[in-house]
Amino acid sequence: PNFHPKNTGINPRKSPQSSTAKSAMKLGVLGAGAIGTHLGASHVLGGGTSVLVGRDRLLSCATSADASGVVLRAKKGHSRRLSTQVLNKHNEAQWHLKEGCLVTSDAAALRHCDAIFVCTKAQQVESAADTLRKALGDQLTTTPIVCCQNGFEAPEILRHKLEAEGATVDVWPLVVNFNVVWSGNTFVATTHEEVHAPAIPKLRAVYAALRLGGVRVVEHLPERMLAVQLAKTCTNLFNSINALSGLPVRETLLDEDFRALWIFAVQEALQVFRAGGTEPANIKVPVGLYSVLLACPTFLIRLVLASKLDATAKSSMLQDLEAGKTETEVDFLNLAVARLGAELDIPTPINSGLGQLVQGCAKHGKGSPHLSAKDVAKMLGLSDEALGYHRKQLARWVQLIVGCVLMNVVVVLAFL
Repeated sequence: PNFHPKNTGINPRKSPQSSTAKSAMKLGVLGAGAIGTHLGASHVLGGGTSVLVGRDRLLSCATSADASGVVLRAKKGHSRRLSTQVLNKHNEAQWHLKEGCLVTSDAAALRHCDAIFVCTKAQQVESAADTLRKALGDQLTTTPIVCCQNGFEAPEILRHKLEAEGATVDVWPLVVNFNVVWSGNTFVATTHEEVHAPAIPKLRAVYAALRLGGVRVVEHLPERMLAVQLAKTCTNLFNSINALSGLPVRETLLDEDFRALWIFAVQEALQVFRAGGTEPANIKVPVGLYSVLLACPTFLIRLVLASKLDATAKSSMLQDLEAGKTETEVDFLNLAVARLGAELDIPTPINSGLGQLVQGCAKHGKGSPHLSAKDVAKMLGLSDEALGYHRKQLARWVQLIVGCVLMNVVVVLAFL
């Protein structure tokens, strides 16, 4: 797959919200976990219908939520409720819900969907391709398939796997820019609900329903989606650091040495992405400013960043380690940067090292090692002085800015 198109900018387009969805599109979600169920339920709340293909935990959630429904809770506490009174039960693995939502473990239910969101973990994309081929049959070439994984490789891996037999398949990336914590029948968005999606006519009705269901959908020109994926990848490089720390995201962010490690990882990634011909997009904050912003004093980080995060939120990678899983998304984040760097002859010792550390932890299945930032830095071959480098650089910038402000004040006073 080619990961180096000459994308140097971004042209986001936000479609206006409408009072009703344009049509009752049927959205299929393969791998409906926390994110997939949240998106599928939001689509139903916005006027569409959804088929959620998940595992036993989702089926248990559907069957036990008759009285209270499935609750989607936004970061600011606003809740949306999807009533889940069971209308009929075809078999033990398939439930029809009251408001146009089918929960099932049978992927064959995806066959007549108008679009399919693949919400499995990135490491499960190849097996998802086999599932889709069997489930969709001749509809595989006419149904738009949307990849919702972290990283930038999953859509091409899925397309390559699906087109192995000569078919042409419509595969698109979608960047999910929020996290969800699943507890019982409640799905809590720990950050603001926002996705970045390609401006594809076939998907406009799905986007309209998602917006009405409470999700902010930002549309981009399709050729710019790789730039958006790379920007999100830079953000997700933090997941490996959080996994090694064993702490909630907020606590990890408030440690200036952990932030320094993130700075090093992002700088490596930017060098690799730019050498490959793609400038990461500016989703909220320009990725190039991460080094300056993350080097700010901790009290500012607390005010600007940490206050926007749920105190208990953990990265999915840390949750995977805690669950004893032997595979994590690090292979599609830090190690994906390392592979691309190797193709371009650019060394990536920080991302390679972080990826190998997480892989080692996952292999042993004993959860997070709960390392300090200095422990991680030592394993990566970084000195204490290296961790403090960016703080020194920031201090110089602050001195320069303060000097310029004072100089302007003196000039103004001189002319009064």
